[in-house]
Amino acid sequence: MEIICPGCHTKYTISEDKLPDSETIILKCPKCNQKIKLVRDKNNRLYQEKTEVQTKAHDKNDTLYTDKLDVYDDFSKGMEFFSPDTKTALFFSSQDHAVQEISSRLKQLGFEVRRIQNIDELNARFRYHTYDLVLICKLNEDDTPIVEELITYINKMPMQIRRNITVIYCHLTGNKLDTMQAFLYGVDITISPLDLTRLEEIIEKAEKDKKLLYRVFKECQNLVEKEFL
Repeated sequence: MEIICPGCHTKYTISEDKLPDSETIILKCPKCNQKIKLVRDKNNRLYQEKTEVQTKAHDKNDTLYTDKLDVYDDFSKGMEFFSPDTKTALFFSSQDHAVQEISSRLKQLGFEVRRIQNIDELNARFRYHTYDLVLICKLNEDDTPIVEELITYINKMPMQIRRNITVIYCHLTGNKLDTMQAFLYGVDITISPLDLTRLEEIIEKAEKDKKLLYRVFKECQNLVEKEFL
């Protein structure tokens, strides 16, 4: 089926076989990160819920709608579909024992968990979805180049995306009480490997602190959107 981003008006072709059976599916445009809503009717037929922006452009025969950009091959390789309420997490660790522990604990906390092994995988994941949590774990110095790339990539994200992600950096000298250390790395909190056994408590606190930090900003943003949109 064909879908059109209501934000940048890019047209995509995707296979319905790769979509979940949910009544409502929320996608994100790879170009502008705008949400695209798909809905199933009573006959299980899938269609895109049109927005006011789309309707106006269609009525005016806007040329942006007639310029087909078939990116199905690229769109389907790295794109995953999560229901709107799904908590999602990415993590990096090169140590097998840590991989199992981190994955298990994050799943117990209700996250859909995906492991990344390099910067290309991180880039591919974030092209199609904004993950709620990113956990980067460095247990030996050999991982330093990769870890630096991952943290640099996250810190260069647009703020409207970055402020929605909780980033935890786990390393041998990590200290969850040292806010200056976290600030210097550009992450939300730093922890030590021993803290992995208390991930539930740590993540809960990190997310709570982040909400408080951006509460006023988001309240102002919501008021502006209501006023002008």
